[in-house]
Amino acid sequence: MIHVMIDIETLAKDSAIPVLLSIGAVKFDDAEIVERFHVGVEPEDCQRCGLEIEAGTVAWWLDNKRQKARDQMSELAKIDLHSALHGFAEWVAETPADQLGSVWSNGSNFDNAKLKAIFLKVGLDWPFGYKQEECYRTMCNRFPFVPFVRVGVHHGAVDDAESQAGHLQAICAVNLIGL
Repeated sequence: MIHVMIDIETLAKDSAIPVLLSIGAVKFDDAEIVERFHVGVEPEDCQRCGLEIEAGTVAWWLDNKRQKARDQMSELAKIDLHSALHGFAEWVAETPADQLGSVWSNGSNFDNAKLKAIFLKVGLDWPFGYKQEECYRTMCNRFPFVPFVRVGVHHGAVDDAESQAGHLQAICAVNLIGL
């Protein structure tokens, strides 16, 4: 089975429908990262579509600790929201339905939930069924003794997705559980 790990970067954390800065995702199986997806999104277009910005999250992004992530995002070409969402859905659909496993994210109430809400807000279908949605954070909490190895830039969406997928693979391997 091929699974997907999603990480999004936004300009709001408490809003139900935050402005997207980027969508990062990786396809992976038990042993390897199969493919990466990374797209920057135009914040102004997100606002035109009714997505929200929170001042506290903007201030959080301005902290010097996130300079590398800001630099990485500034180099990423930005496209309109609908194109970014369509591109992501098409990328997911490249994996045949009978080979597509779970979609994971770090927290049951953020990345997957927020991205799904954005898809629905703009009238697009979420490319996963509800039985496919999984919480990576729950696995981390159940198996805290498995070390986490960061790949790339912290708060870089595709790097975070790859780091999380690699950690989930390690959790499953150490505990002899399948994905």
